[in-house]
Amino acid sequence: MNAQRIKKELITLTKLLIQTPSPSGHEKDVADIIAHEMKRLQYNEVIIDDIGNVIGIIKGESNKPSILFTTHMDHVPPGEREKWLFDPFEGVIEDGYIYGCGAADAKGPLVIQLLRKHV
Repeated sequence: MNAQRIKKELITLTKLLIQTPSPSGHEKDVADIIAHEMKRLQYNEVIIDDIGNVIGIIKGESNKPSILFTTHMDHVPPGEREKWLFDPFEGVIEDGYIYGCGAADAKGPLVIQLLRKHV
């Protein structure tokens, strides 16, 4: 996958996750998006467990160390919307930054981990 395509995927998926509210206890829609993407990216196994965690497995070589990436899908409440520069659930890009509820904690980092297989 080339750098421009990876960048486009990172932006598109991060915006989609920002546009999908997931306050604590209500992460199902984001979990479904993540599981769908893992399947599209041909992870070896994709599981959503009984409490809503998404587990994606990429099998490596048995003689190599294992790596575990972990993050979360929920976000804090956006607070007073009029204090935001942009709608917190739009995913606006301005001056090279993406703005939105959960952009830095942790929907942006989640997407980087998700696409790691192809970077």
